[in-house]
Amino acid sequence: MANYDEKIHGALQSLVKLHIDRIKGYEHAKEDTEDRDRDLIMLFDHYITQSKKFKSELNSELINYNGKIPEDSTFAGKLHKAWMDLKSALTDRDREAVLNECEHGDKVLREGYEKVLNTEEMVIPMEMRTLIQNQYDEILMAYDRIKVLRNAESHH
Repeated sequence: MANYDEKIHGALQSLVKLHIDRIKGYEHAKEDTEDRDRDLIMLFDHYITQSKKFKSELNSELINYNGKIPEDSTFAGKLHKAWMDLKSALTDRDREAVLNECEHGDKVLREGYEKVLNTEEMVIPMEMRTLIQNQYDEILMAYDRIKVLRNAESHH
């Protein structure tokens, strides 16, 4: 049974870490966005709030399953932050470049959810699966929204 619990803990912790990274990523994106792009700043704020909510829900599930709540972000997140920092320095706060990086970050998050939802290593309890699936659906909408905005910028 411990092995099953460890797999559940690992799956939940990986999603929590991805949200920690996403929060940091959107905070950096906000910093790299011009004041005139209020629409993006408000959208990024929304996604920061969304990830804080999702992280809290996942942490509650971890507590319910006697898991340890992670505090550190993933290596990929650190790498992504470094890439965003470099890209913003090179592109001088270019709207399309910021959206490209947001799209990449949400793609990593989306793939993390897909890995958990499609795993055959464990059976995720139905209530937890529903929570993760609902979060995933909202993340897909966010990913698609960022993609639409990025595509609009690339056609300007």
